[in-house]
Amino acid sequence: MGLISSANDCSSGGLLIAVAEMCMLSGLGSTIDISKCPSSAKRWDEIAFSESHSRFVITASKANSPKIAEHARKNGAKCTEIGTFKGKIFDVVYANKKLASPPVEKMKYEWETAIPRLMGDAK
Repeated sequence: MGLISSANDCSSGGLLIAVAEMCMLSGLGSTIDISKCPSSAKRWDEIAFSESHSRFVITASKANSPKIAEHARKNGAKCTEIGTFKGKIFDVVYANKKLASPPVEKMKYEWETAIPRLMGDAK
């Protein structure tokens, strides 16, 4: 069908880690509202970091979003738009409250240099 631009699973660190990885690989920021995620969780951190299997983050053009949602519904899968990829900041929102806003460049630096810094080889 060619509707999806990219995808990442949430099984290793949860939703926020999946989106953060996508931001770091693409160089784009993101604004996501985790309160829009279909979940029975009562706390934002459960939604953000749950490593539930069978959850994916996908990206697609705005034009393809309704087609993807319809395809998901027809196949009994939950599908919800929770945000956009643009800019250079990773904005995380829950119930109209901003939880975090790290720059993608800073996230990538911290991720790429974490082990060297722990081993005393930081540049």
